[in-house]
Amino acid sequence: MHQKKTPNTFPRRNGTSEDDAILRPFESELDVRRQSEKIRRNMKTLKYLIVFAMTSLAAIAAAGAQTEFAQTQPAATETVGTALQKAKYLVNGKASATAKYYFFLYSASWCPPCRAEMPKIAKFYAEKLSKDKRIELVHFSCDSDLGDAKAWARKENVEFPVISPRNKIKIPGNEPPRGIPHVRLVKADGTLITAGSPRLIQRYESLLPKE
Repeated sequence: MHQKKTPNTFPRRNGTSEDDAILRPFESELDVRRQSEKIRRNMKTLKYLIVFAMTSLAAIAAAGAQTEFAQTQPAATETVGTALQKAKYLVNGKASATAKYYFFLYSASWCPPCRAEMPKIAKFYAEKLSKDKRIELVHFSCDSDLGDAKAWARKENVEFPVISPRNKIKIPGNEPPRGIPHVRLVKADGTLITAGSPRLIQRYESLLPKE
């Protein structure tokens, strides 16, 4: 008599759902690790990018500061007076080499406001400014025609030096303006004190640094 076999009570794996249930926690942990590693790599890359950006900005700022300083500061090896001795003049000889301060006047014979201001400037220079050895007035002619510049200077009885518009000598503190008439008051090393209307010339005593 045959005995009846007892059926296997252990559940059989179907190879899909039960296996997935067992492996899912490990896959989830692996995914987390992968994501964490990816985040770490991205953070490292971001850190390098931030450092690079900050370094680049610092370099740009330093270059800008150096450019601005170079534009506003004169060459340390030459004074205004020394440079003016090498300049090319139209009338009235060379400017003083020993003045402590210099007025740079920019104007032209074809400019109506310039023509209106020049008689007053010429008179003030002859009567007062020329007697003050601390300061010199130099006219940087903006005329394209040298003959016109010379004729205008003679007509207005200009006694201060007039530099040719064709002058190529670099003079500390000399920066052609955007409009004329215009003046710049500089120290002997070219450092700017103030700039603006030619009317500043008649106020020069109040503009000079107190010694």
